[in-house]
Amino acid sequence: MMNTTTDNEKRLRRIRIVAWGIALGIQTVAILIFVLNENLHKQTLWLNREENDQRVSDVRERSRNREQQQAKKREQTPLAKQDAQALQAREDQKRQTQAEKRLDRMATSYEKIKAHEKEQLEVLKQQTLQKFKNREDKNFQRLTRRLKFEAKKLDQMAKADEMSEEIQTQLKKVLESTLLAEKEAPTPDQMIEESQGRNDMQDAAKDLQAEVDTLSRKLEASEKPINEEMEKLLGRMQDDSQRFSELAEEIAALPVGSSKVAEHLAETPASVEDSALMQQLARKDQLSTDELYDTAVALEKKLTQRYENAQAATLAALRKKTFTEAKDKLATTGTSDRPELGKELRDQTVNTVGDLNKYRDTLDRTVSEMENMSARAQNRMRQVDPQHTSTAKPKASQPSPGRDIASLDMQRKQKLMSVSHQQRSKSLDLTGLMGGANSSSENGDASSGQSGQVKALPKSELSEKIVVARALPGRRFTDEALRKGWLYIDTWYIIGPWDLREYKSTVLPPETEIDLDAVYTNGKSGRIRLARSHKLIDVDGKLQWRFHQSDKLFVRPPIETGDAIYFAYTELYFDQQRDILVAIGIDDNSKVWINDQVIWSSNVNTWELGTSLRKVTFRKGYNRVLIRMENGAPLMDFSLVLCPPEALPDEG
Repeated sequence: MMNTTTDNEKRLRRIRIVAWGIALGIQTVAILIFVLNENLHKQTLWLNREENDQRVSDVRERSRNREQQQAKKREQTPLAKQDAQALQAREDQKRQTQAEKRLDRMATSYEKIKAHEKEQLEVLKQQTLQKFKNREDKNFQRLTRRLKFEAKKLDQMAKADEMSEEIQTQLKKVLESTLLAEKEAPTPDQMIEESQGRNDMQDAAKDLQAEVDTLSRKLEASEKPINEEMEKLLGRMQDDSQRFSELAEEIAALPVGSSKVAEHLAETPASVEDSALMQQLARKDQLSTDELYDTAVALEKKLTQRYENAQAATLAALRKKTFTEAKDKLATTGTSDRPELGKELRDQTVNTVGDLNKYRDTLDRTVSEMENMSARAQNRMRQVDPQHTSTAKPKASQPSPGRDIASLDMQRKQKLMSVSHQQRSKSLDLTGLMGGANSSSENGDASSGQSGQVKALPKSELSEKIVVARALPGRRFTDEALRKGWLYIDTWYIIGPWDLREYKSTVLPPETEIDLDAVYTNGKSGRIRLARSHKLIDVDGKLQWRFHQSDKLFVRPPIETGDAIYFAYTELYFDQQRDILVAIGIDDNSKVWINDQVIWSSNVNTWELGTSLRKVTFRKGYNRVLIRMENGAPLMDFSLVLCPPEALPDEG
């Protein structure tokens, strides 16, 4: 029994082995055929992939169609009138709070710009009145000198008249003696002896009488014109004196803002009427989203008018021009064309779910547009008040800087501009005017510029090669920084080109407002040639700020061409107020502002380190740096290198 079982097990084991061998052989043969037959392999794979892709595509298409049909059904689902109104009101309420916050920020910016506009216009009026008063003083002095001269001339005439009377008296005496001598009866011998002398005497008497007659006629002829001229002169002097006195009394008696003389002379614009708008803002919590949007659009227009007025007044005061002349020099920034979303919201009727979705989308676009307006208003506020932050709450008790401080600040800027232009070929220490660490004012306020002096820096012994080789990139100056020597500014926003021939004497938008999101449409257009590659490209005139980070000291604009104007902007951070040496290298005409103060105005064609230095003051925190570059030749490079004065010995 045991043997039979053992034999069966052995037989079954052999059968299994044979079966596994056959199966493995068949599988091996199939694999070899499949692998070795490349065409069959590929055909099978592609067939499977195409089928799979098609199946996936079909599933997705059916899913999309199903979703579209469902969405269409949902959008077409009608809403009860009461439900539609409730849903519409709820969506409007959500956006209303957001819109109101943005309008609040715009109103804060508007009030700041309104106060700035008033200050700048007052400064311009005062400057114009002073200029007018100085001119009248000169006229008065000129008339006084003329009157004295005329009085002296009349006095001389009077003396000449007295002399002529004396001459007439003497001549009369001579004539009388001559006549008496003729009446005496001379003897014949006497007549013979004196005949010759008498003839001579008679001839002399005739000549004297003729001279007396001529002089008398001249005196008679001159008396009338002299008197008339004197009367006219006295009349003119009296009129001029009276006019000057009246004007001086009017200027002294009237406040500057209401003086017709000041308005006429300064040519300031009519005040921006905003009473209705202010009433609308006072009840903003009662306005719907569409009304808030329309109010924001109107507020942006008023804000733009005031901002441009302030910029024109500042430019007029700086360049000592009239308001109209300055306004003509400004390339207007303008306002963006805002869509009529308020009207669109009012015109939309919600009857279905689709209408509600469209209304919701319009509300979102409305809030987004108001956010854009708010951001631009805050950016303009920062232009006039760089220390302002959006998170800081305005203090009601904090006074405005006032006209006197603004006037002192304007005088300081005027002096800086004048010095930078007149002494552009010299290395200068401007910290006295900028309220530097060595000036009398610790805070660097406007008053420090009154007594600040501009000094010439000693001739630099710096090696340009050493500075270029050792300068490192950076934009932050702190005590903890390991870099203590020369730093070149490597990070910029650059915009351009504008046409140099068209805008050479124009104040372009970046000079009055740094808006890194702005798009300008007055740039160069048409076909231009690139400077390095000489490639011809077409440009449409649209200009935007472009971020540029350089790994070299000299920076090139993204679109480099000739007869063009470019601007470069950056911000530098200082942990405390510092006096810094700045080396400026720019081709052709250029101008550099630090915190809206001109520290460089030149037309050099090459960079010479020893003659392009400025010692300037950077305040604590972020400092704005703007460069305007006018380039005639195709190639365009610029650089800005900074160094603390105490680090100079290490660079020698």
